[in-house]
Amino acid sequence: MSRQRGFSFIEVSAVIVVLALLAAIILPRLANARRSFELATYRASLNTMATEARRRALQTGQPQTVRFDGNALALSSGTVQDQDTQTTDTEGSTTEAIRRLSTPEETSWVAFRRRNEDVTQDDWRLTCYPDGSCDEVAAEFTQSGRRWLFRTEPRSGRPIITEGNLSDLESTTWEAGDIERRVG
Repeated sequence: MSRQRGFSFIEVSAVIVVLALLAAIILPRLANARRSFELATYRASLNTMATEARRRALQTGQPQTVRFDGNALALSSGTVQDQDTQTTDTEGSTTEAIRRLSTPEETSWVAFRRRNEDVTQDDWRLTCYPDGSCDEVAAEFTQSGRRWLFRTEPRSGRPIITEGNLSDLESTTWEAGDIERRVG
């Protein structure tokens, strides 16, 4: 008698069904994990761009500005006014953006503040100066339903990204005399 080797049709079908079920469960989670990673990378890149603006201002002795340019943030040398992908510095000469950071599809910028005043996206800009200081700015954005707040500390120029919105920032910012009254 000869023994048959191999698997029956039912055994192969069962393995295929199990693999298909595992793929149906795992693939969407992998796609979500990848998208979450991309959004976290965007937040880190936003932080890096603001830090780079401050570093370049210290190194070059010229102001460096981060501003919105269409659907991207652009880092440029000097103070800027919108002109497509080019910018105009304080002397009126045109310069190319040094670095651009495109906004992902799931990210939406919703509110902007510069020097404690609400501004439009076109008027929002972060300028870092050769002495290491930066404008006090804040901007609120959403990513996949979560609200984030990007802001800078004016003295250190350090960028900070936290979960929250501009109204949260107002409740944590005090005038000098208010601190004593709230503590005491």
